[in-house]
Amino acid sequence: MFRIGSIFIPVSDVEQSLNWYTTYFHAQEIGRWEGGIGICLPDGSTQLGLIQTTSTQSTTFKDASGQAHVYFNDEL
Repeated sequence: MFRIGSIFIPVSDVEQSLNWYTTYFHAQEIGRWEGGIGICLPDGSTQLGLIQTTSTQSTTFKDASGQAHVYFNDEL
């Protein structure tokens, strides 16, 4: 069966983002590397990689008709 191993999320501050994910999603840190931190959510096997960026990244993309869509959504 196919499953998603990791999702990489561009962030401007990895430590602040780690704090946000641990506070609101109860994520746990599972690894660090230069420019990133790996985390795992408590109820899933997919890992998230918080990747340090130097500029703001778009949170949307446009489909063929020009309508904006988000890359992912969350549920609290």
